[in-house]
Amino acid sequence: DHDMPRLLHVASGDLERLKLALALIFTARGVPRIYYGTEQGYSGGEDPENREIMTSWNQGHEIYRWIRKLCDIRNAHVALRRGVQHEMWCDDLVYAYSRVGDGEEVIAILNNSPDPQRRKIQLREESHIQRGEELTNLLGASDTVIVEPFSGKKAIEVLLKPKEAKVYARC
Repeated sequence: DHDMPRLLHVASGDLERLKLALALIFTARGVPRIYYGTEQGYSGGEDPENREIMTSWNQGHEIYRWIRKLCDIRNAHVALRRGVQHEMWCDDLVYAYSRVGDGEEVIAILNNSPDPQRRKIQLREESHIQRGEELTNLLGASDTVIVEPFSGKKAIEVLLKPKEAKVYARC
């Protein structure tokens, strides 16, 4: 909002960190809300620098395209709009949760580390996703994982780049 530093300022100008925060905003519970200019990469700090005048509109801006992709994913998956949220993994670097609703499950995994991270994320006992199923990363369709058995349960193993978000679903 207009009384706070912009999100890109809080992210120290790091576009990958901003994209990670936006992935959380658009996939976690609640209605996503972003302040005007975020999609244009505005980075003002304290008042009045946080109220930049919009002199142009660039639909080709990297953050605009990222937000458009997140909006499209959210609109295509009812679980992201109205689903219940279940935490699956949480440590100092990686956070994973699923959103479940209307027979659909979407899994979001976020790496807040400046280094690559590998995790084996267990699916919830109640998950309708079966062993052997392939899940596709909605943020990068060439990235898929197979649900595997792990300690008598189901799990997916993911390798995340620094500050990367992945959002998996059946496709």
